[in-house]
Amino acid sequence: MRSPLTFNPIRLNLGNIEREDVGVTKVVEIRRGDGGPIKPEVVTTRGLHSAVMMREIEPGEHYEMVISTSPPWPSGRLSDYIRITTGVPESPDASYLVTGTIPPRLSTSPRFFTLPVERAEETTDSVELVWSKNLPGKVTTVVTTIEGGSVNVKEEGSKQTIVLTVPAGSAGVQSRGREQVVVHIEDEKEPTLRIPVLFRDRPYNRSTWQGRHPAVKPEDATTHGPPAAPAAATEVKPGQPTEAKARQNPESKPGK
Repeated sequence: MRSPLTFNPIRLNLGNIEREDVGVTKVVEIRRGDGGPIKPEVVTTRGLHSAVMMREIEPGEHYEMVISTSPPWPSGRLSDYIRITTGVPESPDASYLVTGTIPPRLSTSPRFFTLPVERAEETTDSVELVWSKNLPGKVTTVVTTIEGGSVNVKEEGSKQTIVLTVPAGSAGVQSRGREQVVVHIEDEKEPTLRIPVLFRDRPYNRSTWQGRHPAVKPEDATTHGPPAAPAAATEVKPGQPTEAKARQNPESKPGK
């Protein structure tokens, strides 16, 4: 037996979901596959965002699964797995996948800072803040984990740019997101954005690199290294740049 149940659609992709959405309800058709008569029932859902109800259309042959997906929305990707019993003894279990994308409140372009490993003089790099729906929020503080580094927030009209400055010296080894710039914003659901800082010992094509890597997301923008250490932060005042210097977590060593 290949499949006791057939689903239409095969999996449910909700596409982009706005954070303001109160919920999404979709109907999935379930029909008898290449086994005996079916009686599908929902056992569990994993992901905590979907409620499921089964409707019988034609006993043993045709059913409808009503899926209602609602907040609180995760940041980034939504994935709910629905476990179903089929009613067919030869193949008693089946599962169904519900996916969607919740755009982050804040991201950056480009997606990371990049700096040379060996620096004969003070060096800078910058990224632009990208707000969802082009509705800028308020940045409260910006810090960096790089010892001796500083960050400025520059505003030109609606454009907001984060400028990272690091002193002359050496990063030790190539960094893969272990160093960060941390942006705090006035948003209860997504208060923090962590932007990786990469140190490289050879030139590279930034646009090519970015095409191979996922976008920075609030809270979980990087999975490398220890979390950002508490740092001396400066409150951002409207219309003024802010500069903050932070010392690296004493328990971590540069480049490790």
